Amino acid sequence: TMATGYSMQRAAFLIRALCVPIILIGLSAAVQALVLPEGLAVDPPASVDLTQQLITTTGDEKQVLAAWDGDTLRYFIRVERLPPGSADASAYYSKLVTDLRASGLDVTAELRGDYPIGSGLLGSYRVVDTRPRADSPFDRTVVHFITDGQAAFVAVARLTPALTAERLVEETVALFKTARIAEPPSALKPPNR
Repeated sequence: TMATGYSMQRAAFLIRALCVPIILIGLSAAVQALVLPEGLAVDPPASVDLTQQLITTTGDEKQVLAAWDGDTLRYFIRVERLPPGSADASAYYSKLVTDLRASGLDVTAELRGDYPIGSGLLGSYRVVDTRPRADSPFDRTVVHFITDGQAAFVAVARLTPALTAERLVEETVALFKTARIAEPPSALKPPNR
């Protein structure tokens, strides 16, 4: 509905205004790498307005990547480094679906694909739809698994109404094809704009 659209636009505006951006990509011709505290770096394409933002949930601070179209949030990505010994994408996806179903959610795991990464890493993605009840709309996410065979990272990209799932897969695969393992930044809190 129109009220929901306005509410989502307002929420996206408030999220952007309250979050502390580290780097705003696209303001200069030079592409700068975004290095996340988990030790994964990406080089966003100049065509994507991507910010690295600090959010606080339940007393915990976490950095996420947020893609924008003006003041409209297109999608956001949360990245986590997995514990050692977690370098099997198929096992991860299977456990994810099992855990989501065990939590009472209706889960549909759809598209899956693999992609090589220039730095020698291997990436894959899985589109996962979840909903709490059969009469609820699905919440769609694209889950990326990135590994060098030793270290592994999971990046969860949340779909918003501003983007189709196919476009989200296309953009996030292009982004993670630039991924590399990097030394994490020493300070979690970025300076204010």
